[in-house]
This record gives sequence, C-alpha cells and structure tokens, in this order.
Amino acid sequence: MAQVMTRMRLTFLGEPGSIESTKNTFKIVAILFASYTIYSIAMEVAAPTPQNADDPKVDPIVSFLKAIGGVFFTLYVIYALMKTRQFVRSKHSIPEGRLGACEDLICSIACSCCAVAQMARHTGEYEKYSGKCFSARGLPETAPMNV
Repeated sequence: MAQVMTRMRLTFLGEPGSIESTKNTFKIVAILFASYTIYSIAMEVAAPTPQNADDPKVDPIVSFLKAIGGVFFTLYVIYALMKTRQFVRSKHSIPEGRLGACEDLICSIACSCCAVAQMARHTGEYEKYSGKCFSARGLPETAPMNV
C-alpha cells in the first residue's frame, strides 16, 4: 500500500499532496506498521492470551489497550486503503462497480490484499521493470513515477 501511495504522490492518509508532503509517505507508513507491531508484541508480553480456563485472569487494562490499539490500526489501514483506491480509480477513470460508492470501502475491508495487488499492477509496469520489495516505490529508480 505504501509503495502505491508513493507512486501516486499521496500522503500517508491516502490523500493527494505536494511533492514535499508526500516524499516520506513510504517511511511514515513503514514506521506506523513497525510501531503497531512492537506495540502488539509488548501488549502480548504484558498480558499473554490465556491458553485454557485454568490460567490466571488477564489484566483488563492491558486487554483494553491491546484491543484499542488493534482497532485504531485497523481503522487507519482501511481508511488509507479506501482513499488510495478512490484516488487510483479517479486518476485512471475507472468506473465504480456493482457496489457503487461503497465499493472502495468494501474492497478495503473484505480483501485488502487483493485491492493492494490490483493497484500495484495498475500503477507499475512490472512487464518492463522488475519489482523491488524494499524500496519506496516498489520499482527501480529508472521506472516512471506512475504509469
């Protein structure tokens, strides 16, 4: 998602921005993901999920913090993916499907991996340029910013 956002010159929220405001989109999204991963691991260490009914009771505050972190990160991902998908569709004049105005939201919730893969293929020339996993755009520097 972050690579597509960078190619399309979108902010970390999936909204269009200037070159200056979008140059760190990939880094911001990567930091958000890493921060959430560390947060989740820390919460699991603080209050592991009980394996059976005989385990001691979990601290309710830690359980609440674990849940609220997951909810906020999930909402961010859904929102950013929905906005990115809307922008890609409008930029390339792709009409809405059967679901109408809700299509971007439903695709972001129901199959985010498929939505990201579709946008990546649509915004990158993978037949001409080989993909690069650990790069801001997912393509070589010689590739155009957006197809």
